[in-house]
Amino acid sequence: MKSEIEFRICALAELTPDPRNPRTHSKKQVGQIQGSIEEVGFVNPILVNPALKIIAGHGRYQAARRLRLATAPVIIIRGLSEAQEKMLLIADNKIALNAGWDLDLLRFTLGEIADCGFNLELTGFSMGEIDVRLNNLVDSDDEHIPAVPELPVTRAGDIWICGDHRIACGSVLVRDIRLWHRGMPNQTETPRPMIAMIHWIHWWHAGDPILFPKGTEAFFEHPDLQTHARFVDGPIDHIHRNHAYEYAK
Repeated sequence: MKSEIEFRICALAELTPDPRNPRTHSKKQVGQIQGSIEEVGFVNPILVNPALKIIAGHGRYQAARRLRLATAPVIIIRGLSEAQEKMLLIADNKIALNAGWDLDLLRFTLGEIADCGFNLELTGFSMGEIDVRLNNLVDSDDEHIPAVPELPVTRAGDIWICGDHRIACGSVLVRDIRLWHRGMPNQTETPRPMIAMIHWIHWWHAGDPILFPKGTEAFFEHPDLQTHARFVDGPIDHIHRNHAYEYAK
């Protein structure tokens, strides 16, 4: 059975977001959608089922609420099974991501938009990306990423001496996020933990658990992840291990 569609203007209060929508929308992205709606209008309707539950367009719905719009254009889709609605929810987001760009035409089009005085960030590109595209520059991230050597210098179990610090090479990602990381430093006075990854998933065998002092269990609670840690009394040597981390083959 083919689906049937109906275009309608609905009150935002009538629409219900899907609580199991796996697509996430950052505040920045919702702001970009908001800017687009303010510039050209609400030209991309929200897809809903006959019960007015949103199938696709959660970001547009959030932007409309941020703009305090009373109504929004919707397309009501009838005749889909629950599984087909879920498939459409995923496909509406994922299939668009599978497309590419003709960089010469993109550069030309962005230049035309810039000549008209429009805010280029309304296209969804950041100013850094726009500078790279318009000026045909090399992406700074790519420029500074060295090629992976055929024979790695560091192997599991190595200890690197960095001044007064010791860094062990193992299965745990250790990073001080007060430092620059893709342009996002900690700009507060609050120190942050050095261990940036302490959780695991059941199919990834990471060897022995990481040791932490008893009384810190609450810091590692997470509704979806299992903490790969053991809480003990007494001092803990986080640097020296009697063997390297072992991975399942």
